[in-house]
Amino acid sequence: MDPLNNMLTILDAEMGAPSRIEKTGSWAVRFDEYQQFRIGAVLRGDIWLRVDGGAPRRLSEGDCYLLGDGKPHVIGSDLTAPASDGDAETAETGGLETARSAAADPAAISSVVLTGSLGLDQATEPLLRSRIPGYVEMKSSSYRSQVARPILELLSRENAWEIPDADLMRLHLSRILLIQLVRTALRTADGCAAAPPDRLLTRMDERIRCALDLIHRQPSKRWTVANLAAAAHMSRSVFAARFRTAVGMPPLEYLEMWRIRSAAAVLQSTDRTVSSVAAQFGYSADSTFSRAFKRVTGRAPKQYRQLAA
Repeated sequence: MDPLNNMLTILDAEMGAPSRIEKTGSWAVRFDEYQQFRIGAVLRGDIWLRVDGGAPRRLSEGDCYLLGDGKPHVIGSDLTAPASDGDAETAETGGLETARSAAADPAAISSVVLTGSLGLDQATEPLLRSRIPGYVEMKSSSYRSQVARPILELLSRENAWEIPDADLMRLHLSRILLIQLVRTALRTADGCAAAPPDRLLTRMDERIRCALDLIHRQPSKRWTVANLAAAAHMSRSVFAARFRTAVGMPPLEYLEMWRIRSAAAVLQSTDRTVSSVAAQFGYSADSTFSRAFKRVTGRAPKQYRQLAA
């Protein structure tokens, strides 16, 4: 399995309650710095989007976008119009609730944008965030945009309806949405030919990629910083520093995160015993596995399985 598929297999992503922005006339909405990915879909009309320090981008009805660099940004029909506070405006809404122009006649609404935040788990966020461009756009004519729009609409409805299985639906819809966005980011500049599946990692030091591949393929091995560094043909100190810079956490912390997230996926999808899953991922004692599992997921293995059922 290639590195990207490895990451997406254990990925935990969750979409916050999307907000529907409906406007008429000339308008602009400004969003401040953010921590999670921001995603949006233009459901009606044409708008502009400008990230601080960047050029304006034209988005047409049906287009979707992903922002990942955390910079403030403005959307609107007219970027010279006075901008309202998007964070305050959408904080008061969510689900099927709507941030509308004051006294706007619904029949006269010219712009509709669905926007929200997409959070990732700690194991894969550093890799994805450092490799996905700060701006990803899906044009209305693309298959992926046609898939993303209804997912956003479904997420909006799932957030509005208080039903027992809404959390599970949101989790799976969020994963599908993120995979579509990642696949879009892997397209070549002209949007025609697909890039190699491990393109997310091509800008990473090849030796760090080698270490990651070893962890992904042999999670049960008794890895240490020393033997990972040796496999990467680097000194221990240089390897540890470069790994942390590239991945966002120390090697052994990433190893534990990877093992536990992978084990969690097995517990969720099979009826295997906790002991056998622990052994598969390099834990000889159930107690050690349980402590690590709770440290990463916040729950004991059996509790995690029960909640996921």
